[in-house]
Amino acid sequence: MSGRVEDILEAYPEYVIGEPVPEVQPRVDGEVLVAARALTRWRVWFLVVYFPPLVVMAFVSMGFGSRFGLVVVGVAVWCGMYWRFRKPMQVREQDQWCIPFWDEFRYSMVSVLGMIALIFPTVTGDGVSQLVGWVGIVFFLVGLVWVINAVRGREPGQMSCKMCSYSLVGLTIPCDCPECGARIVDLTETTDRPGVSLPGLKWMGIGGVLIGLVVMWTGFFQSGVMYGQMPRSALLGLAATDEKAFVEVIGTGLTTAERSALIDGVIAEDERNGMWSGYSFEHRDWLEQCLNDGSMSDEQLARILEPYAQEGVIQIDAPVKGRVGEPITVRLKARLMRGPIRVRYYFEGFSIGDEPELYAGRAISGHMFKLTKGGKKIYSGTEMRDREPVYVLTPSEPGEVVIRAKVVLVLIRGMQYSTEIDWDLPVEEAFGAGTALLWHHVVELEHRIEVSD
Repeated sequence: MSGRVEDILEAYPEYVIGEPVPEVQPRVDGEVLVAARALTRWRVWFLVVYFPPLVVMAFVSMGFGSRFGLVVVGVAVWCGMYWRFRKPMQVREQDQWCIPFWDEFRYSMVSVLGMIALIFPTVTGDGVSQLVGWVGIVFFLVGLVWVINAVRGREPGQMSCKMCSYSLVGLTIPCDCPECGARIVDLTETTDRPGVSLPGLKWMGIGGVLIGLVVMWTGFFQSGVMYGQMPRSALLGLAATDEKAFVEVIGTGLTTAERSALIDGVIAEDERNGMWSGYSFEHRDWLEQCLNDGSMSDEQLARILEPYAQEGVIQIDAPVKGRVGEPITVRLKARLMRGPIRVRYYFEGFSIGDEPELYAGRAISGHMFKLTKGGKKIYSGTEMRDREPVYVLTPSEPGEVVIRAKVVLVLIRGMQYSTEIDWDLPVEEAFGAGTALLWHHVVELEHRIEVSD
């Protein structure tokens, strides 16, 4: 049932115009009331269980995969609860005020808090200022719900004036409303969903909205004020994962011990969560500065570079069997590596058997390759697809085709994007005299394809 005009007429067919308005039993939808109360209880328990991981996530950096997984599970449970009571709750959507006000209020509050909880994991990991900003959002939205319910709130009750919710019990229609003076000629001018008067709830809601705006402004736009009041020890503890805390503490200068501890913290964060962690481009640029000025230890550098030397980082992706006259796609693939130090990859080129033709390459950070002519002959059929070297081979005779590729990963102090390699020299000498080659790793790959008629 709803509070629409048609339903008012259907609900009270026995009422005769010209007789006093009788006192009636409030028209509460029992099915919706049972569903709303049950769904409220279930969602409260959901929040009780869901809240501890949110607290951990807010203060302990977690990878994007963990946060996304928590959101997926939370949304699935949330939607499953609603699906259980979908039919009565669809009736509520047509007539929101078909249950007592405080039941509707509790349901609305739990729903808003649940939506915030489900969204929260997708924005954590960006530092304390982001967390504070979201606390402000909670205050703002909760306060807004309070204000809206206090101003617009209604509940099942006696037949009342549609304009001001004054009770018409005992009055004879047609009549003028004693409260607002509106002319009431029949039941279409009435409602049995009178408004509720809750000035205290309204003012508490306004207070929550104002507090939320201040906290949001501080967290999102004036975080420097907040970080400036933090003890130095707290800033140092946050700096490895919190970009704004990092900028604040770097601006005040670091002792040798503090610098080493912060380097360890950023490296540990990268080892835990990689590119989805809280460290930023500022962290990466600072680490490269530490590398270039010699303040990074050999042990710390080895921890950063260890993943690049693992087997399988770079592979030749091609089938092991083919047929004469049919194209075979050969691709050089590299694992996605976006660590805190930019390692350069040099690709010498594909070679087919003992043929000398190769693609020349140049350095580019991360997992990507960019090929250029480089003064060497271009092997017919090779091209770039999605930043990976691709060679399309069309065998002309049966037999075994051997494809080789050589890639050199290097880290050079003060390295520029345009730094070239001389493939005719050993790696230690291939970048010219005076070049500070800090680390290199040579990957030689071989792939065999059996070609049949």
